[in-house]
Amino acid sequence: MTVTPFALVNPDDQRMVFAYGMDIELPSGREAVTFRREASGQPMIGVHGSAEAAHRRFSMVTPLDLIWEPGCRCCLCFTTGQPCDDTTCDPEPPSGEHPNPILHH
Repeated sequence: MTVTPFALVNPDDQRMVFAYGMDIELPSGREAVTFRREASGQPMIGVHGSAEAAHRRFSMVTPLDLIWEPGCRCCLCFTTGQPCDDTTCDPEPPSGEHPNPILHH
């Protein structure tokens, strides 16, 4: 599993974030999950085919830029469930039961 964080931001002021998301690549395909809040404050979670698909959809509402979080083309470590840091990472699942079976695909 490879997870890449991204943000959909105002093109004139990138500090104004419309939504945060994760672009997820699995052997079975690619999906993106987004989190944003409605004007009323209600939280909204969406699932899209990719970060680019989320960008296209939400850009119909308001102009947005897609910003990939720097240095985050990462994977989740099978041992810790945390992002790999290129120096200490267990990219393969340990033998036996995984400590977090949700992360073990």
